[in-house]
Amino acid sequence: MIQKKSFLLQLRGLWKEISEAIADFQVRLLLTLLYFSILIPFAVAVRLFANPNTTKDSNVSTAWGKCTQVEHDLEQARHQY
Repeated sequence: MIQKKSFLLQLRGLWKEISEAIADFQVRLLLTLLYFSILIPFAVAVRLFANPNTTKDSNVSTAWGKCTQVEHDLEQARHQY
């Protein structure tokens, strides 16, 4: 009876190691597939439809916007926000 228990415990330990290895592989595979199934379509859509610089005009040589000159005085410095 004791030998049967030790054999079953050894078998359980072996199964635990094998199942952990299978689970580790399965999780990595599923997460990789999920990552690429979401990332690739999103990246293609952004590449096709987005303009990160928002300058579609070919005459513009820079992405800097115009800045208006602000009057600097003590009263305005007291009320910045």
